[in-house]
Amino acid sequence: MSVALGPEPTLISRKEVDVLYETLAAIRAALDRLKVDYIVTGGSLLGALRQHSLLFCDDDIDVTIIDTMDEHGTTAYERVSQRLGTELGDDYTYTIRPWEGGDKVRLKRMNSVFVDIFTLRRFESFEQLHELIGVKKNGQPQSDEYVTGIRGTIEACAASQGEASPLCPFWHFNTRKAVEMWPKEVYRETELFPLARDLKFGPLEGITGPRMPVLLLRRAFGRDCFEVYMQSTSHTPAKGGKGKGGKAKPDAAEGGKAAEGAEGAVGAVGAVGAVGAVGVESRALSALRLGGGTWESSEKVQLSDAQYVPLQPTERAKRRPTSHGRESLFRYLDEQVAREEAWAREDAPAEGAATMQYAAAGRESSSGHTLGSRATPSVPVASPAADRAADLAADLAAGRLTMAQYASQARTAGTCAAEVTAVLKQHAAAKEPAVLLRADLVAGRLTMAEYAQQARAAGVSEAGLTATIKKYAAERSAAFMDGAR
Repeated sequence: MSVALGPEPTLISRKEVDVLYETLAAIRAALDRLKVDYIVTGGSLLGALRQHSLLFCDDDIDVTIIDTMDEHGTTAYERVSQRLGTELGDDYTYTIRPWEGGDKVRLKRMNSVFVDIFTLRRFESFEQLHELIGVKKNGQPQSDEYVTGIRGTIEACAASQGEASPLCPFWHFNTRKAVEMWPKEVYRETELFPLARDLKFGPLEGITGPRMPVLLLRRAFGRDCFEVYMQSTSHTPAKGGKGKGGKAKPDAAEGGKAAEGAEGAVGAVGAVGAVGAVGVESRALSALRLGGGTWESSEKVQLSDAQYVPLQPTERAKRRPTSHGRESLFRYLDEQVAREEAWAREDAPAEGAATMQYAAAGRESSSGHTLGSRATPSVPVASPAADRAADLAADLAAGRLTMAQYASQARTAGTCAAEVTAVLKQHAAAKEPAVLLRADLVAGRLTMAEYAQQARAAGVSEAGLTATIKKYAAERSAAFMDGAR
């Protein structure tokens, strides 16, 4: 069976597309070995749904790890930052915080493209968010206008489709710069978990994403994100105004998604220009190559049928046979929107469920396809998953599972990360108080003096106590120096 290559990429070469797929495959395998959950986000999530691949108008991949805690009190990001480079091997370069927003992975033999590694953390309240975003890189406080502006954007977009559930607790990026640049990438727990593990991305299958991707993508990119694309900016500087590829800019380009394709970045901007009336076959948009990258004034253009076809590897043996296209996408959207509406009704407070705009029937896309107009679907209820979660927790308490086994099996069964963490912390408090005390220290619930006093009372050795405090102090110092927090 012959498999088409898909549309021509607008920002990078086909060889660079191959490298991105290869790098993502290596990262996924490494994270699986580290038992760290992740999702694709931003333009990569949009590509996974709309094109079943890298978007033809994007030039990187965005992977975001879910920052939960294991049975030893070590966070997912701690495991990644300490071990991902080793797990990837000598063919790759893993760079921690080359810019304020997150980490990067590059294949050494072609380092002109990269995969961004971001981290999602759980915020119990907006006060916790203010602690993160309220301090500048130089340690000085941010203005009230800056903080309230970001919070206002988060709250507005989280209710932009009539979502009725309370926002807190919510998940967002763990660095100030990432929250500042992409405030709309906010997740309620029920929108994020249980993770979907069946996305397709070029030659890869089983890629992980959030539970409600359609809702989240429309929140971030606009309601028409499955019908139009935007003129794109590139991570790569122009060379005399010509050409693709080449070495990334050290400042603006390394600034991450702000300098990438408009659909690979989610900013706090509102709607941009009207949908273009002319198809892309007759008027393709050239890449913008602007210092720092900006797309607030980007023009929208209607997608052609060819631009829904997956972007495949150049090597024929690696191409994944597929029938994906515009029609199959909109069939999926119809079904997925119905599922998401049903889930949202289950999760919403009773007083707000009846007024949810997001559940309104009869919406039409720009292609004329009605979305979410069918009757309430038959949706798997949560009780089997809840029963499974309770059984696993009971096995942990009875000693039939170790904490590591519980964490792995609970994640596989779809138990949300917050619940897994809560069960582990409760179990650790009963079996190993030192684990819980260290978690409280890392989370800022204990000062170092309080930790030392309580750890001694719990029987922690002086050597173990000293090692924990030294590690914590070093991490806080590093976080302050790079300004990420």
